[in-house]
Amino acid sequence: MLQQLTEIKTGKVIQEHDDITALPVFGGQWGDEKQFVWKPAPKVRLVELARAEAEGRIKGEYQTALDAGVTYSGAVYQSDAKSISTLAEVLTAISNGWPLPAGFAWIDTVNKPHPADIVFLKGLSTALANHKAVLFARLQIAKAAINAAKTVTAVNKVVL
Repeated sequence: MLQQLTEIKTGKVIQEHDDITALPVFGGQWGDEKQFVWKPAPKVRLVELARAEAEGRIKGEYQTALDAGVTYSGAVYQSDAKSISTLAEVLTAISNGWPLPAGFAWIDTVNKPHPADIVFLKGLSTALANHKAVLFARLQIAKAAINAAKTVTAVNKVVL
């Protein structure tokens, strides 16, 4: 359980420690037990810490889901930032008049080439944008649920 070293006179929290068996002893910079006291952290602080941890967790889940790939035209394609950037570069080049080479293909996640024309590439780009939009909406819903949660248990139940 999280403990807080509190200055008795002011109520100011000086330090937090989550291992009650290893709390620093009084003396040195902390003076004596007449000036400071270890107390269990209040519920509001525990919820605050749980929220911060949960936000970090769901952001990680969001990034993992973003990078997990997107299904389009019967195959799964990479959806990481580098792959999206490469697709954007190809689409930009095409819009500037670059002709796709004969036999141009886009590689799926199992390294199988798929014939790719402008219609295919635009469709893949749309699928990637939809993938990101859906996940971003889920991220915002999860963040709102974390901020609305009033207990550590409620915070910890939030998933992406």
